[in-house]
This record gives sequence, structure tokens and C-alpha cells, in this order.
Amino acid sequence: KKQTQQKKEERDDHKARTTQEESIMATRLVLQRLREKPLVCISLHHSGIHQQRTFQETLRTLGLRRPNSIVYHRNTPDIRGKIRKVKHLITVQECDGIIPGTVF
Repeated sequence: KKQTQQKKEERDDHKARTTQEESIMATRLVLQRLREKPLVCISLHHSGIHQQRTFQETLRTLGLRRPNSIVYHRNTPDIRGKIRKVKHLITVQECDGIIPGTVF
């Protein structure tokens, strides 16, 4: 009985170690993917008032609510398209590192 119990404990320990290693690897993979796409810092300099409705909706989807507000996004093709659409209302800067205020 002791041998079977020891084997069972060894299997449980092995399972626990592999799941822990898998979670560590998954976390590393997520952080690597985040580093691959740099951040874009977008700030709204002109109000969306008296602009076309599509421009106002694009500003809203970017998270820009009022003038001088700043948002951070990953540099993805869909974000780039939204930036291009409202480029006359915003300023864009590339940011290095992780989004301020987030904890990994």
C-alpha cells in the first residue's frame, strides 16, 4: 500500500510541476507577444464636435473622450486604420515598454 501511495504522490507532484511549468511558459509567451508590438500613445488635441459622425465614433472606439486625453494601444493594423482616419484630430507617439498602470 505504501508503494502505491508513493507512486500516486509522485504522479501528483509531476502533474503539479508540469502545470506550473506550462503556466510559466504561457506567461512568458504572452509577455513576448506584448513586446513584439510596441505601444502607441494617442492624444486628442482637437474636439470631435462639428466633425462627421464616423470621426466621432472612431474617436470613441479609440477611447478618446475629451481634448487632451491620452490612451495607449498596441500597434496593430486595426488601430493604425483608426489613427489614419482621425489623424487631423490627434497626435501619435510610439512608446517603449508596458502600458503605465498595468501589472504583469
